[in-house]
Amino acid sequence: VEREKEIENFIPEKSYSLEIKLKKDSLTILSELYYKNKLYKTKNREELIKFCEEKLLNNLVNLKKVEEKTEKKSPPLPLKTTTLIETSQKILGYEPKQTMYYAQRLYENGYITYMRTDSVRVSDYAQRMAKEFIKLYFGEKFVGRERKIRQSKFVQDAHECIRPTDVFREEVPLSEQEKKLYQLIRTYFIASQMSPAEYLIKTYIFTNKNLGKDYFLKATFKNLLFEGFLKVLKGEKEEKEFIDLKAGEIFEILDWKIKEHITEPPSPYTSSTLIKKLESLGIGRPSTYATLLDILYKRKYVIKEKGYLRPTELGKEVCEYLIKSFPEFLDYKFTSQMEEDLEKVVENKKTYQEIISFNYEILKNYL
Repeated sequence: VEREKEIENFIPEKSYSLEIKLKKDSLTILSELYYKNKLYKTKNREELIKFCEEKLLNNLVNLKKVEEKTEKKSPPLPLKTTTLIETSQKILGYEPKQTMYYAQRLYENGYITYMRTDSVRVSDYAQRMAKEFIKLYFGEKFVGRERKIRQSKFVQDAHECIRPTDVFREEVPLSEQEKKLYQLIRTYFIASQMSPAEYLIKTYIFTNKNLGKDYFLKATFKNLLFEGFLKVLKGEKEEKEFIDLKAGEIFEILDWKIKEHITEPPSPYTSSTLIKKLESLGIGRPSTYATLLDILYKRKYVIKEKGYLRPTELGKEVCEYLIKSFPEFLDYKFTSQMEEDLEKVVENKKTYQEIISFNYEILKNYL
């Protein structure tokens, strides 16, 4: 309901930037106008046209500087319940309930580890097996180093990540949907244990006397040097052909275009992004995420519309009534603290009487 209000109250804003096509002999490249290391944007379209006509048209530009650096792209973390649900919905189109059902089947048949987990920890045994697999099929260079991972304060870490019990097992004799989910879990686990991908980034800075001190044209190109984990996790495409230039080269301005930028409202939640939000707030646990969504559907508080969750009128009314009538109980921090307190009862750090007494005192104010 809060997200729906954000979307309804959102006021889009327009701004404009300048794209310039540069030419030297048969080579053409696209650049953009920058000001003090930031893409130059203005809300005044005419101002940008005037700037272009006065400072750039019928002029040459000089390639003043070539900046070169290598950049690493880290592999994904091993899957946990929330990321399994998110990735499964994005790649396979499975709803959270479907994902957890298929994962349960894989777990019961001994093909994956426990699927209700909030941890990305990998056991020593699984790390050794993954290293052996990667070295055998891809070579030593593709074996990733151990990473230090900062986990959320809400993580219980009772179970390790979701991974195949045998990384060498390629297929499982189950339904087509379960096979696809197994392949996704296996692929992501292998990728998570591989080395980063490496790119060469070249940035070209063009200037001329008319532009002045703080304005310049910039073009960036990216070239994949080493695949790393992308060897198994395909999908990343290069946006443009890599071009190698040298400082001092002169280009003419061939053409220009005004680019319009419109700020976007927050996106409505999908099943997986709502679960991710709940996790970030410390609300719910891996064993309850799919059930929470089920309750929202069954009580007709939300409907699914073009893949997004939308609150119904009933959902809005119930939400507004509860917030107005029981503000303390509807506070996100209250729910998160309750989850923590219940964990402390399990760990014998608190008694259930303490928690009940504390909450009863709050409840008395509403009775």
